[in-house]
Amino acid sequence: MSVSKIESKNINEFKTMYTLNDIQIIETNNIICIFVKTNNCNLENNWKKINSSLSELINEYLDSLFKKWNVYIIYLVVDTVAKELKYKIENNTFFARKIVEDNYLNELIDENIKKLISEHIIFNDLKINSTQQAQEMYSSESEIYLKFKDKDTIDQTQIEEMLKFLEGLENEI
Repeated sequence: MSVSKIESKNINEFKTMYTLNDIQIIETNNIICIFVKTNNCNLENNWKKINSSLSELINEYLDSLFKKWNVYIIYLVVDTVAKELKYKIENNTFFARKIVEDNYLNELIDENIKKLISEHIIFNDLKINSTQQAQEMYSSESEIYLKFKDKDTIDQTQIEEMLKFLEGLENEI
C-alpha cells in the first residue's frame, strides 16, 4: 500500500490552533485519511470545530466524487475516551467518517499509519479461517440417479441416450 502525505503550512497552523499532538493527512488509493492525535479533554471540547475546519482545510484535495465520499478522520487519543463520546463522534455524519482510537501512544510514522489504515479502513489485516462442513456423499440405487451422477464427464451421445431412457420411463410412471 502506498501512502502519500499531504503537507502545507495550513496544516501546521491547524495543529497549533487546536493544540494537537500531531496531524497527518494521507492519500492512499483515492482515500483521504486524516490522523488527529490529541488528548481526551481536547477531543471532547474541540472535535466538532476540528471536523468543520478540516472540511475546509482539505476541500481542495477532494477533486473527485469518490474522494469526497471516502474521507476518514481517525482521532488517536493518548488517554481513555468515554464510550458515549466515541459513539457520538463516530456516528456524526457531517463531512467524513470518523474513528476514535483511545490509549494510542505510538508515533505517526509511515509504518503505524499503514497499520491503522489496514485495521480501520481497508481491513486487510483480518485473518479469516474458512471452514467448510464436510458434505455427505449422496448415493441412490435409482436408475435416474445412476445415469446422471457422472453428468460432468459425459459426452453429447450419452446425454441423448439418457434423455431417451427418461422418455421411456415417462410411460411407465
